[in-house]
Amino acid sequence: MSLPQRTRVFVTTSHISCLYMVFHARATHVEGDRDLLLIDIGKRSAEVVRAIMKAAELHEWILIISFSEEVTAGHRFEPSLRKRLTRKWKELPVLAWVYRRMLTWFESLRDADLTTKYKALLGPIIGDGSRFELFGLTQTHLNKLIAELYPAASPSFLEHGLGDYHYIEQNGKLTGPLFALFAKGFKNYLVRKGIDGSGVEPLRIPPDFRSIADHQISKLAAGSASGPERTDRPIVLILLEAVDMYEVPEAFWSAYIDHILSTLGDPGRYHFLLKPHPIASAVSLEATQAHCRARGVSFTLLDEPWQKGIAAEVLFALWADRTEHVFCLFSSACFYLSQLYPDPRIVYHYSTDFMDKWTGNAPPMYKRHFESLKPLIKEVFAERCQPY
Repeated sequence: MSLPQRTRVFVTTSHISCLYMVFHARATHVEGDRDLLLIDIGKRSAEVVRAIMKAAELHEWILIISFSEEVTAGHRFEPSLRKRLTRKWKELPVLAWVYRRMLTWFESLRDADLTTKYKALLGPIIGDGSRFELFGLTQTHLNKLIAELYPAASPSFLEHGLGDYHYIEQNGKLTGPLFALFAKGFKNYLVRKGIDGSGVEPLRIPPDFRSIADHQISKLAAGSASGPERTDRPIVLILLEAVDMYEVPEAFWSAYIDHILSTLGDPGRYHFLLKPHPIASAVSLEATQAHCRARGVSFTLLDEPWQKGIAAEVLFALWADRTEHVFCLFSSACFYLSQLYPDPRIVYHYSTDFMDKWTGNAPPMYKRHFESLKPLIKEVFAERCQPY
């Protein structure tokens, strides 16, 4: 007797997470599988959605649906005054109770609408007779909703950022299987904490990742007005992280550049590539560029439309051979690059100590998150990186 047809649903949020899901789907696909890709709810730029769609082309999906809200060019992702105040007030006595009640009410209405849309779109495809498997990220909303609709399908998780390692570990155990780039180090970390790490498995990164990255770049850059930056100088890549939720002052960005320049013996011999996070604020980019000009450094802001949605882990393929340094605060991309491009000529730098000095005004939830990442960075992710 043959087994029922297997339906697999993948929920993604970004270019790099989609690539990881493509790799997993290709490596585990068997004849008869029906694979579906969903882009999670939330606001995303058109460039990010386009990059996800280009990554999705590497696998044969029976259906791809975006539940995200695409925003126009120039959309400001930094938190509004109301959001900043809410993040601080929502944990105060009495107000915390009111906030939770209002949030629960809002989410129930949103989820009811999503459930109706999901059943209409996917119900006829999935049916009742298929084996169902669900793959998402730890903080994607749709996989939580789908798991409620199909309780027999225990979700598996694929990572896309450092936070996934924190969120997967709850109440002294794993909330589900995790496919991770830092699987070995994370397993050892869990064992030291007395937690069973048998559910952690390595991501299926193909040996030709570099050629896949080159192919993604050519697809996304096709038809652009300008191509990749060309320079004869050694390159320093600076990852400009989206830390506006920590409510850092505008002076933070100048100080960040100065902190990096003070680490380099002769900044004048380098060309600096500035890679913004897809939701980097306009204020942070303007302040960073102004200070780079004031310091007289040679730099390029990677803000062409085709560059905005593409993952740093992919874009780096253009300059890996000429790069000597990569700097971040605590960006996932820096630690991932150190694993995907393990060139002894490249020094990968991170600085949680620097970030520590600028979290005084951060909402409590973000302070807790940052503190929870520190031991993971030190014990798991920074194997090929060094603090500065």
